[in-house]
Amino acid sequence: NSQGFRGPEIRNKKIGDYYIFAFGDSNTLGPQSHPGWVEYLAEIVTKKFDKVSIINAGVYGYSSYQGLMRFKEILNYKPDMVFISFGSNDAHLVRVSDKDYVSDKRFFNKFMMRFKLFQLLFALSDKLIMRVKSDKLLVHRVSLKDYEANLNQIVSLAKERDIKPVLLTRPFIDTSPHELWWKNSGPDYNNLILKIAEEKNVTAIDIYAYFKDK
Repeated sequence: NSQGFRGPEIRNKKIGDYYIFAFGDSNTLGPQSHPGWVEYLAEIVTKKFDKVSIINAGVYGYSSYQGLMRFKEILNYKPDMVFISFGSNDAHLVRVSDKDYVSDKRFFNKFMMRFKLFQLLFALSDKLIMRVKSDKLLVHRVSLKDYEANLNQIVSLAKERDIKPVLLTRPFIDTSPHELWWKNSGPDYNNLILKIAEEKNVTAIDIYAYFKDK
């Protein structure tokens, strides 16, 4: 919608309203052709609690790096609870991490990335590296250290504003056929989610545990 969320516009918050935001990557945003888990959750909850609104703030391709910035934007809507789900995009192997890519001030890269041909060549070079399995040339989009820092900051910001944070592990099934695919690092990122929840004394729902043997 015009506010940047999937679903109807968010009305001005009134006394008694309770806003739950779900933000994360494509797993949260869901498919375009039919509802995802956020919409199904909203259908269940709002039947019983008419003052509760569940807002889908997921974005395709987002890692926790963009998620932290997204969360700061969400604060303007005065959420009461947030579901936080990142990890698969963070674990992806690329040539330049999200943080380094954004902070790169070199004029050439900034200028050339405006052109579709250069973007295509950049993407093809990543695929070539993946094909030859040269892991020495790759880094995670968000390192485990930065991932932990991002989630900790989100949780801290939430608690400072009396927002209840709920951390979700990233669900996936089966192993990856490619040794450099994100699933091989997925458990490390999921384990950090559970660690942060315990250290920060916040709720975590281990979605991965529900699906891992399916």
